[in-house]
Amino acid sequence: MTFERLTIGDAIAWIAALALLLFTAVDWYSTVQGNEARQIQHDVTPQGALGGDVARDIQQQANETANGDEKNLWQEHRAIDRLILVVLLGAAFAAAAAAALRVADRRFKGWLTPSAVAALLAAAGALLVLYRLGNQPGDDAATTLKSGPWLALAALGVLGFGASLAAKAERDGRAWKDEPEATPAPTPATPPPGAQTP
Repeated sequence: MTFERLTIGDAIAWIAALALLLFTAVDWYSTVQGNEARQIQHDVTPQGALGGDVARDIQQQANETANGDEKNLWQEHRAIDRLILVVLLGAAFAAAAAAALRVADRRFKGWLTPSAVAALLAAAGALLVLYRLGNQPGDDAATTLKSGPWLALAALGVLGFGASLAAKAERDGRAWKDEPEATPAPTPATPPPGAQTP
């Protein structure tokens, strides 16, 4: 078991999978009211004793309003968002499993390897995220997009690229870094019987 068995595609997909897991927890959606509340929270600056208390109360209320309206992929409970979460987690875990199995020198017959599964799930996840970018949850006029779906889309693209490289290396046989067999050292020739040695 050695990390030297990892192909460049495995490494790329594995790093992108870790990033993708992180991006599911970043805020994906908010509302116009939530964005305004977040702006108020940042704009209000407490000054002085009494004035500072009022400003801190305003900041706290604005923060609570913004937090109530901001949702990440784990907090959105519509069916399409649940499906997106499952596909994204599947892509991330398939890429991680492909890297772990490569390190363990586990080989698969056929084209449907963990790397190929990761690439397919990344493509499916990217399509679902693109759909969600065009059709946000709730009222489109009130719902706003945060950075989460854009970051997830970028991570899915990198993951799919790395997993495709790894799957191609498996098909070509380049993914398996077998050590060459050691050639035996040449043995000195034995002189025929009766020959004199110098």
